[in-house]
Amino acid sequence: MENKTQVKNEPQEPSDSESQTILKKEKENINNKEESPPAKRDFHGKTKNSSSESTILPPPPPPTMQTNIFFDLFYDGPYDLTLCNRSWGIHRVPPPNRAIVLSEITFALFNVAMSPSYKKQVIFTDHLKFKAFVLDKLVVEKTLDKLNTQEDFEQSFAEIVNMVVCKGGPNIEDNQDILLRCAYKDFYSNRWRHKSCTIIIERGEEVCRPCLYLVSILRSG
Repeated sequence: MENKTQVKNEPQEPSDSESQTILKKEKENINNKEESPPAKRDFHGKTKNSSSESTILPPPPPPTMQTNIFFDLFYDGPYDLTLCNRSWGIHRVPPPNRAIVLSEITFALFNVAMSPSYKKQVIFTDHLKFKAFVLDKLVVEKTLDKLNTQEDFEQSFAEIVNMVVCKGGPNIEDNQDILLRCAYKDFYSNRWRHKSCTIIIERGEEVCRPCLYLVSILRSG
């Protein structure tokens, strides 16, 4: 038998042209890697957990105002106020502006065709506001005591009833054709009344100083 010699294939070194081609490709691969943009990273935002957030609730409604017991008794009728005379009357204003109005009515002395007027008026509201008018002039305005409302009201009302009202100046009949810029004709008292009349005077007096001044003016004229 013939012995065949095995030839060992050793790797051959590349030629100069092949090595240059390989180097050129490697440079191109490096350049391509540098120029290629970085891969985008997927960003997944965290979803808010609605259950973990605190819910903002609207503020609670203000507490309803507790009505005064005395006002309710007076408004609905169980409380009975004794009036000083028949010229006084009581009126009740319906909701939402509940109020009690006490008034003293008066008529023109010598002119029945004129509508009646109010000499004194007292307004008492469910907020315990107390107002008093005498001849349409505001003379008292205050808030009654919450704890002693009945006592405070009765005392305040008695003060209005006992107020002395100026009766005015000279009679209109005696001075019909006179023109006074500082006074006006009060047909409910049938007298001239000064525009600066104080309306309320001290007990024991009858006429305020401005109206008394009208007497001297008309006498001198």
